[in-house]
Amino acid sequence: MTHIRQAIIILLIAMLISTASATEVALKWVEVDVSPHKDGKATLVYKIRYQVLSGELHGFYFEGFNGATPYFDYDRSYAFDSAGRKYKLDITDLGGKYDIVLADDAGVSQGEVTYVIVYGASFVQAGMLGYTESEFGKLVYLNWSPTEWDLPAEHMTIYLHYPIEVQGKEISSEFLEKVGFRTEKFVNERYLISYYGQPDNNKYYFTVRFHKNNPPAKYNMRIQTYINAEYFDLPDTYQNVPTPQDEPLTEEPLSPSTDDSTDDWLPTASPSGPKVTSGLLIVLVLVGIAILLIRSKLGSYSKVAGKLDEVSWEKGEWIPPKIKVSSFRQQGKIAELDPIEAALLLGIPLAKIAGTIIAHMEHSGLVRVDSLNPLRLERLYPPGVAPENIYEDIILNAIRPGGNLDDAEMKALFEEMTDRIQAKAWDCDLEATKEFYRKQIEEQFNRVQQGEDLDSTYTSWGRSYSRYYPYYLYRNYIDQPEGRPNEIGKSFQERSSIGAKNYAAFIHSDACHSACYVHTACHDACHSACHSACHSACHSACHSACHSACVSGGAH
Repeated sequence: MTHIRQAIIILLIAMLISTASATEVALKWVEVDVSPHKDGKATLVYKIRYQVLSGELHGFYFEGFNGATPYFDYDRSYAFDSAGRKYKLDITDLGGKYDIVLADDAGVSQGEVTYVIVYGASFVQAGMLGYTESEFGKLVYLNWSPTEWDLPAEHMTIYLHYPIEVQGKEISSEFLEKVGFRTEKFVNERYLISYYGQPDNNKYYFTVRFHKNNPPAKYNMRIQTYINAEYFDLPDTYQNVPTPQDEPLTEEPLSPSTDDSTDDWLPTASPSGPKVTSGLLIVLVLVGIAILLIRSKLGSYSKVAGKLDEVSWEKGEWIPPKIKVSSFRQQGKIAELDPIEAALLLGIPLAKIAGTIIAHMEHSGLVRVDSLNPLRLERLYPPGVAPENIYEDIILNAIRPGGNLDDAEMKALFEEMTDRIQAKAWDCDLEATKEFYRKQIEEQFNRVQQGEDLDSTYTSWGRSYSRYYPYYLYRNYIDQPEGRPNEIGKSFQERSSIGAKNYAAFIHSDACHSACYVHTACHDACHSACHSACHSACHSACHSACHSACVSGGAH
């Protein structure tokens, strides 16, 4: 009995230790960029933000691809935390379910972690994208859901980027009529919807944004949209996926937002909505189809498919705007930026920002500037001195033999900065944020003018920063040219293709990657695979019920 009691005690201790060290998280938000290609493949970018409540977060399980095999872009998938650290990801296939973890056994025990997962998939093979006929002519439908999550979230957002070029950020009702964009009625009822032109490499692409506030656990954010078929060139093999439709589509005028600066949310148009929309009816339809398939010996598949014609669609009408709110941005909310990121947001030219970073590294003993014409740096290794921020670390890694700065690495520095600003400021008041940091760097500038040491620190958002950065960044902001950072910045500008561009110019230039990897080619590894005849015959009825079987999450 003694041995049994000891065993029980050991087991209880092990359970207590396991419970104490268990990872507990909150799911902050999920955002998905979906870029269907003209050939029916698609690029997807999931952005998932967790907040660590206890234990140590390494990763989570990712599944629910609607029958479309994912081909991950391992190089461009990564994670970053609220302390500014960036991580590579290990993605392991567990048999259709993927374990997404921070590489090198890394873990985060406090703050927030954002995972960015990039992959390609063939939507057309999975029956989620295809042609359909309507009274408006031949259309291409998209019938898709992102993965469901095991936790509630503050919001979920889908950015649907069509391969259709537009003139700029504004989208008019005339443009929507021209391209024949429509949605199912349930889409209008469930989500906030807006339209805009997504910038990418000096071009703009038609984008529809679907937003859901406070989705519960296992929420299925299904979208079903239509657009004129002329914008796609789908393979012949997948051109005859039937979309049952007994009643004609009708339309009334709508008034979409034409001013992206205000980010007005408006419901979009709805050509028709299936009568079979409740979960119960979907299950009944599926059960009926299953029974017919099981009894296939008594009849051919054509008889089963014939039954699908009985699934009728109710007559849909265009819904006028009902909901109008002011985007994600919260009035007066300030983004938590460091001084360098604030400088970029304030529009200080990139060369001046780079010059300030390098001058601070020289000042602290991390590098020696061997030459200004051309700019050449030498890495130093002073004991006890480390880069003050991730941007100094990137520059150290950009120094090549001979002292040159690698141009691609320096572009990557500003791409990294852009990503971090977007991640931190997505729901903030940008004008209020700019004014806050303009005043902050001006205040620190004045403190140095009044006798504070350049190396002394100040506190912002619970972190300490050297006054060196705000002092010289403010000099650049008010265009006082003298000083070491300005000398280095001029030299950098002369030898870098980045030149004197500021933030606004940079994010619209071909030197910048698209922050959400919009309209990038997915892997050529996508190969043909047969999808279920049953699925292709009734995708609009069974899609959401099949999808609900797979739920991502399980943070660990």
